[in-house]
Amino acid sequence: MPIPNEDEIEVSIFGNGYGECIAVHIGLGKWIIIDSCCAESDSDLPLHLKYLQYLGVNPANAIKLIICTHWHDDHIKGLSEVFKSAGKSSILISDALKKDEFVKLLATFKDVDLNSSFTTGVAELGKIIDIFGQQTSRAKEIKWAIINRTEPIPISDKYQVLVHILSPSDEEILESKRLFTELLPIKKESIKAIADPKRNPYSVVVSFQINADNILFGGDKENVNNANMGWEKICTNFSLVKKPKSSVYKVAHHGSETGHNDRIWSELLNPMPWAVLSTFNRSRIPKTNDVKRILTNTNNAYCAGPTKLKHSPLDTETKKLLRDFGGMDKKMFRVGKLTGHIRLRKNIFNTTPWQVQLFGNAYPLSELLKK
Repeated sequence: MPIPNEDEIEVSIFGNGYGECIAVHIGLGKWIIIDSCCAESDSDLPLHLKYLQYLGVNPANAIKLIICTHWHDDHIKGLSEVFKSAGKSSILISDALKKDEFVKLLATFKDVDLNSSFTTGVAELGKIIDIFGQQTSRAKEIKWAIINRTEPIPISDKYQVLVHILSPSDEEILESKRLFTELLPIKKESIKAIADPKRNPYSVVVSFQINADNILFGGDKENVNNANMGWEKICTNFSLVKKPKSSVYKVAHHGSETGHNDRIWSELLNPMPWAVLSTFNRSRIPKTNDVKRILTNTNNAYCAGPTKLKHSPLDTETKKLLRDFGGMDKKMFRVGKLTGHIRLRKNIFNTTPWQVQLFGNAYPLSELLKK
């Protein structure tokens, strides 16, 4: 598996049926990392760090930016390890997470010794903030993601990469503040876990402008019945600020109906884009109707990760009990052996088409309709 050429863009997405992470080569040996997941156990390196290691890439010199789209466990496990390994890299986090309400939630978690599978995301963010605070120089920086902000990344005298931040919006940040307040316990002694919130208004959506190519990363952004939030806000604002359309799309929210909006395909993407996604098997997504919907918009769709995890024979109530007391249910999933890797590459300076390669348990999305 050769390292990408200096003049190649690469988009690699890794998925294992629960976790998802992405590595993007932006030229000249420089990378952007989005989210994080691990293969088998808490001691394992995140999958994209393993991949860079396999390629012989030193993350301390190579990673230019880390993006944390949101703090759900399947997107953030191991991200603090990425941040620690990434030398002078900056990390981009939703602006909603610097608000007082989330700071209080984080402090509540750190003040109480919780051991639950639901607290991974909060713990990872706490570790990242600790790493940031402990540095002896200002080598690392936290950047805050909010709509209409652009982060330029100089690469050479020939081009730069522009990271266009498409969400969260102002109203989504206000909604996030209300959500974090709901998650705070009334009494600390009553805390058993900090649950992943069901709503996710703070998810970051970005597009990368790399010379003439553009790539859209949908995170777990959902469609909501509000013109100032979700994909409706992104699509409306996108046309107003005249951002370029993308030829590659990391499909939002694992391809589920909740992350779909017709305007994404008609207004944000070129015709027949390359669409990549990972499965989320606990909710059995993407479902058959999701797959059919995506395939009506593009023939170039691929999936990382398995279609179904092998569960233990324990009943639901028993598994919930184990989960609440130490995250033991995670040991009952054969996650590491089910990882898939989708890799797209193309030249930065010409119009050659994207070339796709599939590794492990990755497959064309159309295969799900054959089962």
